[in-house]
Parts: sequence; structure tokens; C-alpha cells
Amino acid sequence: MTFETVTEFFQSPGLGRVEQAIIADKRGRVFFDGTYWPAQFYNSEQPKIAEAKTWVSVLGRRGLTLLVAPAVTVLPTAVYL
Repeated sequence: MTFETVTEFFQSPGLGRVEQAIIADKRGRVFFDGTYWPAQFYNSEQPKIAEAKTWVSVLGRRGLTLLVAPAVTVLPTAVYL
């Protein structure tokens, strides 16, 4: 008997807080949507580490594992007169 792991992408990315570092191809843990999830980088070309207490974009899930990418930080623009 074989089981197929389904990959599902969310309509819009969410924001998750890294609780246990995500390192290269090793899973970490992320707090997202009120609970803790195992998480891994969606793309192997992403940074090699997401440290605890940092933020990631949650793109979807494969089985029970969240697929994440580094969160993009948008800084406010200054207006100079």
C-alpha cells in the first residue's frame, strides 16, 4: 500500500513565527494560525536557515508540513519635502 502526499498552496500567503530553526533541508517548527506546525523551505534555493523568533511566509502545505519562504519586510517610505 502506498500513500500519496498532497501539496496544497494557499490562495494568499500567511505569516508564521519560527519556533525551532529551519535549516536547509531539515524541518523546523512554526507557529501559524493558532498552532504549531512542522515546516520546511518550499524552495531549496532559499536561505539555508531561518532562526527562531523570525518570521516566514507560509505558502502552503505538503501533508502536515508547512511550506515556507523568508518573509519579505516592507519598510515605510519616508517623504522628504
